[in-house]
This record gives sequence, C-alpha cells and structure tokens, in this order.
Amino acid sequence: MALSGLTNTVLVVDDEAVIRARLKGYFEREGYRVFEAGDGEQMWQQFEHQHIDLLMLDINLPGT
Repeated sequence: MALSGLTNTVLVVDDEAVIRARLKGYFEREGYRVFEAGDGEQMWQQFEHQHIDLLMLDINLPGT
C-alpha cells in the first residue's frame, strides 16, 4: 500500500499489454500512480520524464 499522503509511482515494463494492464490495475487499486512501457526504449523515455519509485520489469523483454 502507498504511504499515506504520498503518491508513489510504479513503472510497469512488459511487451504484453494484458500483463501491463493487470499490473497497472493492481497498483492503482493500492493507491499508486502507474506508468507503462512496452519496450526498453519507452522505459528509458519514462525515466527521463517521470520520477519512478518502483520498476516492475519483464526480465524476458525482447531486445534487452
């Protein structure tokens, strides 16, 4: 659960949209702000523009 009064952020990186959607829904229900990326390039773009507290990364992501 996110700390009271704070909005912690999560970046979900997975090439499968269904998995990203499920993880996003779970973390949002727990009070987190969730960003998504479908590949490594999108992941790095998110890191450049957002403060990310937690990274959920598909270790079998193609191209990594």
